[in-house]
Amino acid sequence: MLQPIDFDKAGKTFHDIVIPTEAGPVSAGRLCVINNGPGPRVLVVAGIHGDEYEAQLSLHRLVAAIDAEAVRGRLILIPEANFPASSQGARCAPSDGTNMNRTFPGNASGTPTERLSHFLFHEVLPQVDLVIDVHSGGPTYKGEAIAFAFHTPECAVSEPQVVAMMEAFRLPYITYQDGISSTLVGAAAEAGIAAIELEGGGTTLVHSTVADEFLVALQEGLKHFGVLDGAPKATGRLSRHLDVRPENMFETEVAGLLEHHVAMGQKVETGTIVAVVYPFGAFDQEPHPVLARAPGIVISQRSLLSVKPGDCLGNTGTPR
Repeated sequence: MLQPIDFDKAGKTFHDIVIPTEAGPVSAGRLCVINNGPGPRVLVVAGIHGDEYEAQLSLHRLVAAIDAEAVRGRLILIPEANFPASSQGARCAPSDGTNMNRTFPGNASGTPTERLSHFLFHEVLPQVDLVIDVHSGGPTYKGEAIAFAFHTPECAVSEPQVVAMMEAFRLPYITYQDGISSTLVGAAAEAGIAAIELEGGGTTLVHSTVADEFLVALQEGLKHFGVLDGAPKATGRLSRHLDVRPENMFETEVAGLLEHHVAMGQKVETGTIVAVVYPFGAFDQEPHPVLARAPGIVISQRSLLSVKPGDCLGNTGTPR
């Protein structure tokens, strides 16, 4: 960083993120730090994928809604964590085309995206005990709102505390799945910082309801954790707990036009036809069926019509 950020300054402050590169400094957006005495320390980010709009909108609203007096401890908010991508409406930064959520813990001498990941991991993460990374489906997928988390014994926040916080979000589902160490949440947990990821929404038609759902979920979770003043709701929707394993994924073996045969939230059994793919240039052939490989509830679906072999068409979660 060209200018160190004062993460200890009292009150609600805003700071520019500037990443040095061989071609000169690159503006990488801004972050908001809110400090108000002793208490929990939480980082909330969105926009690691720049085209996941609902996630970013929810954090824009969260930044505007929170005053310093409402915080206990430290809250760091970054609505556009991959600003070079967000500012272009792209999933990845145009400068290097790198998927930021496969670059952690970053590289101080790497591509601009790797350097930005390095800053987030090595400069921002040490300031907190818990990170919440908010994603949405982007233009490629539509998904139910879910929360999942990663934790190790070295984390200051215990696993029961993490699960209780996810319950406090009151989202439809809490899922359990394998982590990827090069994602922000995967790398954070391996470094001893408890990490929660939220997912949901998607497509290029952005409606306020998804951003509203994320905003309310974050406010309730932060109240439950104690970093945000106020009592969380004592009642409301209970999250269903689902396992998401490789066999819960739908993939196509052929290129063609995608047609879904099940609805979001629908329960399916092993062998259910979840989609068919009509091969390109072969309208005289039978469409290729895609079958569920495990029982479960449909929680995401691909929203693009054109698919190629190996593309994920969606997935289910199997109730625990």
